[in-house]
Amino acid sequence: MSPLDALPVHLQDSDAWKGTDDDNWLMRWRLKCKGWFAYGPRASKWWAKWREIPVCLFKIGGLGYWRWELDGQGEAIVREPGDYLSRIQYWKRWHIQVQWPFFIAFHFYFKADDVPCPWNEWDTDGMLIYGYFGAHRDADKVYWFPSAYLGRNWK
Repeated sequence: MSPLDALPVHLQDSDAWKGTDDDNWLMRWRLKCKGWFAYGPRASKWWAKWREIPVCLFKIGGLGYWRWELDGQGEAIVREPGDYLSRIQYWKRWHIQVQWPFFIAFHFYFKADDVPCPWNEWDTDGMLIYGYFGAHRDADKVYWFPSAYLGRNWK
């Protein structure tokens, strides 16, 4: 089990997870043990203390802008020091990426016309296949492992 201190303080109480994606009849059991799946730079145990910023080992994709995450500050198109490759690549027709800690993500839009532009509003649900597995990082500087998703919208 991963230590609870890998999570930010405001997420260490199970009540903080009420009303989230896991708060449903199938996944509610996880609310009491979210720390079991959390790793990151805050963790006190050496085996759960993972790097702060993931490293991109490999990326390939179609035409369009790469989307980078600004650590704790949103998203960016242009890469800056401290940024990391987002698992969600809205602006490419397709992509495959591998990051460390171990994480693989991919997507493919069914039609080229469905690929949005960064400066326009869009709704792409049902227009693509998107999936990932491994240790995905979120904006709270937490790696969730194991994690996996396959669907027709971004997650």
